Amino acid sequence: MKNSGYLLTPASTYTITGYARGDGGLGVPYVAENGVTLWTGTNNVAWQQIPPTTFTAVTDHLDFYGTAAGAGWAELTICS
Repeated sequence: MKNSGYLLTPASTYTITGYARGDGGLGVPYVAENGVTLWTGTNNVAWQQIPPTTFTAVTDHLDFYGTAAGAGWAELTICS
């Protein structure tokens, strides 16, 4: 499962932080931009902190993934 948020200006620098959790099974949260994974969590159902992660945007959006396996779910809350 992938959701995209169109909110970036290419060549600008951003820092993201937030929380995410998996489903206890196949759901593993991760955040990517332009095919580059910025953060990967675990399938644990407890909320996991996404530490401040700085990157320079190549595209105009971030991708929020709930799993790499095509099954399960994950939740992400991006704070900034």
